[in-house]
Amino acid sequence: MSQPQTLKPGTIIPIAALVAVVIAVIAFDAVSSSDATPGGDAVATSLPTNTPGPSPTPGPSPSPTPTPTPDPGAEDRDAQRRADLEALAAALRSYYEDQGEFPSTGGNVQTLCVYTDLDAGCELSDYIDALPIDPLGDAGKDGYWYQSDGSTYVLYARMEAAPDRAQCPPDIPGDLKKDPMVYCLAGGPP
Repeated sequence: MSQPQTLKPGTIIPIAALVAVVIAVIAFDAVSSSDATPGGDAVATSLPTNTPGPSPTPGPSPSPTPTPTPDPGAEDRDAQRRADLEALAAALRSYYEDQGEFPSTGGNVQTLCVYTDLDAGCELSDYIDALPIDPLGDAGKDGYWYQSDGSTYVLYARMEAAPDRAQCPPDIPGDLKKDPMVYCLAGGPP
């Protein structure tokens, strides 16, 4: 059985000082959060706080992401892009029938025929009346892209209103992979 502990002489003063500090803090807090009345008595009241400026909001509220509205004529330009890629696919089939393979890009994506000395798609110029140009006119930015390993091909276009990635390969390379507006038309031997 343990013996009750007794306080040693001189410990009463530090405890009393600690109790006095705690009481002072509580009293200061009570006085600073109350209103003084004309009679000098402190009365604790809860007053609204007026802060100049806009009211703070409780936090960000989720809002639906707006669906972008395509520019006027975007649907017509997208229809033209689909028709252009279909015409290119027909030219690729004709090329394949003559050459036994598609113009190869080594599996890499190239512009269709922006760089006439480098782009394999330029070889289609003998199989189509004229190589199509994107309706917006900037072949380097909004043009058509071509990818082939010689036995299959994928044609790419950037749509404005309604992309269709159904025929896109799962491993779309480069910046086209990041672009949700890419339309793909894939094919193989006829």
